[in-house]
Amino acid sequence: MAAYGIDQEGITSILSTQHPTVTAVSKSKEVIIPSVLTAPITGTITALSLQEGVLTQTDKPVMAISNTSAYIAKVSISEDDISTVAVGDKAVISGDALGDSDYSGLVSKIYPTANRNGDATTVTVEIALTASDDCLKDGYSIKAEIFTGEAKQVISVPYEAVGQDKENTEYVYLYSAGRAIRKDVSTGAEMTYCTAIDGITTDAVVLLEPERLESGGRVIVTGEGNPVYD
Repeated sequence: MAAYGIDQEGITSILSTQHPTVTAVSKSKEVIIPSVLTAPITGTITALSLQEGVLTQTDKPVMAISNTSAYIAKVSISEDDISTVAVGDKAVISGDALGDSDYSGLVSKIYPTANRNGDATTVTVEIALTASDDCLKDGYSIKAEIFTGEAKQVISVPYEAVGQDKENTEYVYLYSAGRAIRKDVSTGAEMTYCTAIDGITTDAVVLLEPERLESGGRVIVTGEGNPVYD
């Protein structure tokens, strides 16, 4: 029975042409061609190089088998941002072919070498998806959002509450027992109307317009909660 590529009679003919001594040996020893190929892994055949009646090169793979229940997404990260990415970071992938669906994953590998493409230098990162479905297809173009650290809870204040002195030290004024008390702070992420700061507690009363205040100056809070400065 013919198998993938070539049958038994064809093999004997080719071998006897190249090596005449094989003819005698083949009469006493049967050349066995497997009719069933067994893969060492479980998966889905995504590429098949065999064709009936066509010779197949022995150094070429017979088929490609993919494990469609465990996808890996490869993305390119700019060299300017790669230092913030670490194995284990959470990620979400999306793409035009995926519609409104997105998929969660974890950064599983950061390649040790960079890639140069024109003026851009990038590093390849692999993201192991934690779940998949039939919408995912091998070879899709995707984009990824990688969360490079769990955001901690921060305190934010309006921009106009933060001052900066001649030494570029940032500070705010806090209300305490009728007085304005200066507190040096460090600012972080900026949002639409405020900025995150570190150095004060959640129960602190922060005064606006620090340029009008001095540490120890008297502050009167009116019934509407608006401070009046001496």
